[in-house]
Amino acid sequence: MSANVALTDTFDQWRVKTNEVLVMTQADGMSNFIKVLDTTNSTSNTTGSIITSGGVGIAKSVTVGENLRIHGNVITDGDTTISGNLIFGDATTDQVTFEADINSNIIPNANLTFNFGNTLNMWANTYTGHLAVTQKSDSGKPAITVTSTDVDQIGISVVASQTTADVLNIASDSLTTGKVIDISSDALTTGSALYVDSDSASTGTRSIASIIQNHALAVGSTALTVQADAGRGVLIDTDLPAGGYSFEIDAEQDTTNTAKIAAVSTSGTTLEISSVGVLTGKVIDITADAATTGTGINMSMDGLTTGKMMDLSSTGTITGAGRIVDITADSATTGIGINMSMDGLTTGSALYVDSDSASTGTRSIASIIQNHTSATGSTALTIQADAGRGLFIDTDLAAGGYALEIDSEITTTNTAKIAAISTSGTTLEVSSVGVLTGKVIDITADAATTGTGINMSMDGLTTGVALAIDSDSASTATRSLVTIHNNNALAVAAVPLVVTQDSTNAVAKFIGTSTIVVPVGTSSNRGYAIQGGIRYNTTTSSFEGYSGSTWAGLGGLIDVDQDTKIIAETSAGADNDDLDFYTAGTQRMKIDQAGVVTVGVDDTGYDVQLFGATAGKYLLWDESADELQVVGKIRVLKGSAFQTTMTSAWVFG
Repeated sequence: MSANVALTDTFDQWRVKTNEVLVMTQADGMSNFIKVLDTTNSTSNTTGSIITSGGVGIAKSVTVGENLRIHGNVITDGDTTISGNLIFGDATTDQVTFEADINSNIIPNANLTFNFGNTLNMWANTYTGHLAVTQKSDSGKPAITVTSTDVDQIGISVVASQTTADVLNIASDSLTTGKVIDISSDALTTGSALYVDSDSASTGTRSIASIIQNHALAVGSTALTVQADAGRGVLIDTDLPAGGYSFEIDAEQDTTNTAKIAAVSTSGTTLEISSVGVLTGKVIDITADAATTGTGINMSMDGLTTGKMMDLSSTGTITGAGRIVDITADSATTGIGINMSMDGLTTGSALYVDSDSASTGTRSIASIIQNHTSATGSTALTIQADAGRGLFIDTDLAAGGYALEIDSEITTTNTAKIAAISTSGTTLEVSSVGVLTGKVIDITADAATTGTGINMSMDGLTTGVALAIDSDSASTATRSLVTIHNNNALAVAAVPLVVTQDSTNAVAKFIGTSTIVVPVGTSSNRGYAIQGGIRYNTTTSSFEGYSGSTWAGLGGLIDVDQDTKIIAETSAGADNDDLDFYTAGTQRMKIDQAGVVTVGVDDTGYDVQLFGATAGKYLLWDESADELQVVGKIRVLKGSAFQTTMTSAWVFG
C-alpha cells in the first residue's frame, strides 16, 4: 500500500494511507509548495493560520518572521545561532544545563553590575586560566572573598610553575593606614598563621622571605613588626651545621642604633643566648676594628639593686681556645674594651663571675693578661674605689689554695706596692681569726743574698711606732711573740738582730717586771766572739762579756781569766749564803753565813797578816811555821782574863 497521500488521490485512496498527511510533488504553476494567506497570529499551540495536532517535520530551513514560542522542549541537533537578547527561564526554579563546552567569551552587558552566583547558591568549582577581579569604588565589600568551610582542606592553593616571574604580586601603592595582608587565626594551636617552605637544594644566595622598606626618606617606618602578647615573639630554627648565619643584620646606620631590645623584664631575661654544642668557636663575637673613641659594649642599669648587670652561664666542657666571651679590638688605642656604668648600685655587683665546677684541676676563674713584654708602662688591673673597699677576697675552702698569690718575674723593680695617704688608719691590716697553728705572714726568699727581707721607712715618725706587735692572749703556754732564728750553724758571722741607734738615746728599752734572758751555755758554747757580747756561763754560774780580746765576768769580783774571784754560790741556785775567795784558781778564804772567817782549810793554810798604823808593826799568822807572830805590843785590859791552854810555847823577842 502506498504510504504517501497525493493531491490527486481520491478520498477512498487517501483514507487508507497512514503516514504523511500531505505530500506535494507537483511544481507546475506554484512558487511555493504550500502557501497560506491567512494572517492570524498564533498565541498558543491552538491558534494561528496553520494548526496541527501532530508534529511538524521540516527537512530544510525555517524562517519565522516574528516571535517563536515553544511549549515543550527545544532540541537542536546542529549549531544554533540566536541573534538579539536571550532570556532563559522566567522563575528561579528554571534551570539552564550545559552539556557542551563553551567556545566563546562570557562578557556581562554592564561593567561591575551582575553577579556570578550569590551568597546562597555558589559555584562548586571554578577553573580559569586567568582571573581578573576589579572592585567597584562603592562596592562596600572585599574584591575577593574566600569562605573555606572544609576543615581538613586548603582554603586557597596555588601550584605555580614560574621560574623567573613572581607567583603572587600585590601592588598596594595607594595604601596608607590599612594592611596589605591581614591574617587572623584566633583558634590556632600548633599550626602556623603564615608558613613559608623552600626545599630547594641550590647553594645559591637567596632569601626565602624578603621585606624591603624601599624609600630612604621613610625614617619612621618599620620593615617588620612582630607582636606576641604571649609565647615567643620570633623563633629562628636553623638545622644546617655549616650553614650561614641564623640571624644577620646588614645595617647602614652610622649615627643611630642598629639593633634595639626594649623590654619590661622583671624576673625574666631580656636577651638569652644558649649554645648547647661542643663549642670551639665563639658564643658572641663583636668586631669593630674601625672603632676609635666608641664603646664595644655599653650597659646601663641605673635602677639595679640586687640583680646582675651581666650573667653568663655555660654547662659545656670548655677547653683549649674556648671562650665564654671573646672580645677582640686589637686596633683600639685610647678607647675602652668593656665600659660599665651602674650609678644606682646598692647591694648588687657591677661584675659578677661565678663558677660552681667541682673539678680539682688548676684553672683561673678570671684572667687578665698583659701579653706584650715591651708594654712596660701598662697596668694589667686597675681598681679605683672613691669610697668603700678597693678589693675584697673571700675564700671559704679551709684547705684551698692561696686567697691572694702573686707570681712575679720582676727582678729589678718592686713586685707589690701600696701607696697610701693613711693618717689614723692602717695601710695594711692582716687579721687571722682562726685558731692559728700556721703563720700569719710567711716570707720566703731563700735565694736572697744582699737584699732585705722586710724594709720599713717612716722618716716622718714622731710619737708613733715603726713596728708594733701586740698579743692579748691569756694562755699560760710557752710561746714567743717575736722569734728570730738563724737556722744554720755554719753561719758564724750572721747576727739575727741588729739595732742601730744614731742618737744618744737608749739603743733598746724593755718595760716590765720580769727578766731578759741572754744566751746560756757552758764555756765551750761561747761560739763566735764579738766585742760587747753578753751571755750566762753555766760553767762559772755567772754572766760574762767579751771585751774584744777575752771573756770576763760581769757583776761580782772576777779577773779576766776567771781564776781570781769572789763567789756567793758554789753553783747556780745553791744559796750557800757564803762568800768564797779565790786567787789563782784556789780558794783562799771563806766567810760563812754565821760570819766565821776561814782562811785556807784544815791541813792547808795560808799566811794572814794584819798591819797596824805604825810602820813595821803587824800581826802575822805564818802558815809555814804554824805560828802567830805579833810585832808590837800585846795588851790585856783590866777586867779581862788571859787564859791559854797552849800546847806550844810562847815566844817573846
